[in-house]
Amino acid sequence: MGRSESVLLLGFYHPRYVDPLRAWADRLRAAGCSVTEGYPDTWYPEDVLDALTAPRDLVVYFGHGEPGAWSGLGRIDAAAVASVGGEPHRLVLSACCSTFEGKRAGSEGSQKNSDGAAEGGDGERAQSVGAAFLEGGLAEAVVGYDDRIRHDDNRDVLDHLLAGYRTAIRDGDDGASAVLDRARRDPALRVAGQRER
Repeated sequence: MGRSESVLLLGFYHPRYVDPLRAWADRLRAAGCSVTEGYPDTWYPEDVLDALTAPRDLVVYFGHGEPGAWSGLGRIDAAAVASVGGEPHRLVLSACCSTFEGKRAGSEGSQKNSDGAAEGGDGERAQSVGAAFLEGGLAEAVVGYDDRIRHDDNRDVLDHLLAGYRTAIRDGDDGASAVLDRARRDPALRVAGQRER
């Protein structure tokens, strides 16, 4: 099985996040994908970081986000993502609030610039999770939100993007490209990285 069929699904531990991901895991396996699932009832933050070292076609986080971090799975922040070594994932789908929003050091506020990194008040740079994946070379492309998103809207987007991935893989096409094509047509999402064209 090639990298093109390898998927990592990570979710915030609440039925409204875990149940859809488990259903998608079954659907993706039926389409021929090798799927690894990680949820906070069995995974710690270090398990997530270890799983991120193996290159995959698609990494999905579906849960809560905050400026500079995925707040599920024990809070995976931009610094933790930046510390992970390994080959890049083709695509990271960060289906949570604030993927491209970084938190200013010593501040409750946040600010973002065009690459998803934040500028601190004293000029220091506070990374977003999206920027950490890209700048650290851990992802070729990241799809996510700049700001907050309602859960029901986020769930609809997740279903739409993963349906495109599954159909492409089942048909022998490029799943990551199918997700990127669909994401580019959604004005609520940002596509960043070398595959954004």
